[in-house]
Amino acid sequence: MLVYELTGSAAHLGAVVAMRTLPQLGLGVVAGVIADRYDRRRVLIVTKIGALAIGVAFAALLVAGQLELWHIYLASFGRGALMAFDQPARNSLIPSVVPAAWLMNAVALMATTQSSMRVVGAAAAGVALGVIGTEGTFVLIPVIYVGSVTATILMRTPAQPAPAGIGISALRADLVEGLRFARSHRAIRVTLLLSLLFFTLGVPYLQVFSPLFALEVLDMGNTGVGILLAVSGVGALVGALMVASQPSTRIGLMLPLLLVAFGVALVLFAVSASLPALWGRRWLVLPLVAIAAVGMLQTAYFAYVQTMLLDAAPNELRARVFSLISLDRATSTAGAAAAGLLAEAAGTQLAQAAYGALLIVGGAATLLLAREFLAYRMGGGPPPRQPSR
Repeated sequence: MLVYELTGSAAHLGAVVAMRTLPQLGLGVVAGVIADRYDRRRVLIVTKIGALAIGVAFAALLVAGQLELWHIYLASFGRGALMAFDQPARNSLIPSVVPAAWLMNAVALMATTQSSMRVVGAAAAGVALGVIGTEGTFVLIPVIYVGSVTATILMRTPAQPAPAGIGISALRADLVEGLRFARSHRAIRVTLLLSLLFFTLGVPYLQVFSPLFALEVLDMGNTGVGILLAVSGVGALVGALMVASQPSTRIGLMLPLLLVAFGVALVLFAVSASLPALWGRRWLVLPLVAIAAVGMLQTAYFAYVQTMLLDAAPNELRARVFSLISLDRATSTAGAAAAGLLAEAAGTQLAQAAYGALLIVGGAATLLLAREFLAYRMGGGPPPRQPSR
């Protein structure tokens, strides 16, 4: 939102989002190797402290009146680099601290905490912007982030075996081992392909389209951005709780089904903004219902993706396999940038509807063509065959 206030450009908004995900393209798989070789908790501590430092520097520049657009791009790049190392280390820790049967519950509960903070954070950001202004809000962010650093330091996790070798050659060998395993495993390959579609075409709704809808289509102003994100966060919380309370073992079937449903919800959100009076722009009933459904389906989908990757890989390879999703996540760079350009050229609603339609096509193609993948269950593969009579 700060970028849009400074430039008034949807293209810059998409480009800043792209800059945050760009480092993951080059660093993601390396981060997976590091998390598999070294203590994952210590990796997390370093990333949290780094993010805190960036937040302090950003707030100082803003308060001093020295903040320029290139500072925002640089801070976005730095946060993306730290995120590249944070995510494989954090997620690969989950199977180490919970029983295998509870893996999806644990993944969904982590999503629940993230969704809860998204709701609280969006609401708090809206209040903070109105009470203490933009500068005060960005000063408050690193203050709050101190709690995250402290919690990570206090966390206790199982000991991790020391790496077998050192040096660039050892890192390269570990990387090749992870890539070979992922390439040889059908379920992981298909999951990564579906995630490619998800990050390229689905994630921009949160990063690019929601601010544009609030400011340009629905005329909700800056407060409306927080409202849309908060409502989406409520839906995400509901989706995470549903997965946590009733996890399905049919991961292979649920992934493409959820991708299709997610695409449908995005199309409905785009279309509903054109409806008049009660259902459309005046009272925003359907847009808010649709954005809540989008948040619910997005969180449920990604919980299944995470569970699939963690379930299919052995512990010594989990971070490397999970880090491969960073290659898909990095494609949101292209997706976000294209979303901003398409929104300026063809309109925000048409651009969002097109993205949703492509997700529907991708999910439907998987349902029709990848039958072996659809049979994958928790525990490593398809259901056992029944003995013939």
